[in-house]
Amino acid sequence: MEREVDRKYIGRNVWDESQDRLKFVFDNFEKVYVSFSGGKDSGVLLNLAIDYVRKNCPDRKIGVQIMDNEANFTLSTEFMLRILDANRDVLDIYWCCLPVTLPCTVSAFHYDWQVWGNRDRDRWIQDRPDRDYVVTWENHIEKYGMHHFKEDSNYEHFWDGFAEWYADGKKTANLIGIRTDESLNRFRAIMNSRKKTLGGMMWTKKNTENVYNAYPIYDWKTSDIWASTSKNDWDYNKLYDMFYKAGMPIATMRVASPFMSESKSSLNMYRVIDPQIWARL
Repeated sequence: MEREVDRKYIGRNVWDESQDRLKFVFDNFEKVYVSFSGGKDSGVLLNLAIDYVRKNCPDRKIGVQIMDNEANFTLSTEFMLRILDANRDVLDIYWCCLPVTLPCTVSAFHYDWQVWGNRDRDRWIQDRPDRDYVVTWENHIEKYGMHHFKEDSNYEHFWDGFAEWYADGKKTANLIGIRTDESLNRFRAIMNSRKKTLGGMMWTKKNTENVYNAYPIYDWKTSDIWASTSKNDWDYNKLYDMFYKAGMPIATMRVASPFMSESKSSLNMYRVIDPQIWARL
């Protein structure tokens, strides 16, 4: 029997709510960064944050953390480079191409796989982006002082380690573009009453000593994502246009690490859209 979820509607739209949440974030945190994957949700969140800073606090910068999974669609990489390069004046960018071990849900033989591994450079799926903000195994200590990062780190170690490194002892918010409309697990993550929040805001969660995760667009629907993109004339990942032309339902379009469970449904699209990357995969 399906259980009815008790929702409380307050007579405000999700746009106004997201603006209030961003104000709360920038008023209460010394440092703010966006976890950016190149997908529609993190893209909208980054656009929201950029517009908010330009309008309300132009003296501040937004950090951007990218965990490059080595197998991005070409269109995803092009979008990410476009929006980052166009807004470098307000962004503090860390495009991390580091040897990180990620979950693998598409193999009966391996439960994980490593991106940008030093021991298999000859099998890298593609080259690293040619930008001065790319963090690599070769420069992560000398240039960035990321002494915490060790080879063969798993995803959780990378995530929490980067958070504390970026915070540098200051109160920091990590903006994450997850939406409860996407899955029950995400809804439960937001509504978890046992987590530690800031100021009782359920869309925040204390993650490490100095860093809170914050989810300013948790209540947006997919239609809100595309309506705001259109009305604000924001740049977006044109890969979604390809998905649409291929007949993929809008609700099932995913841009994520190719071997994670969230993107298995669109894994076959690599073969059609990016055959060279598919062959390397």
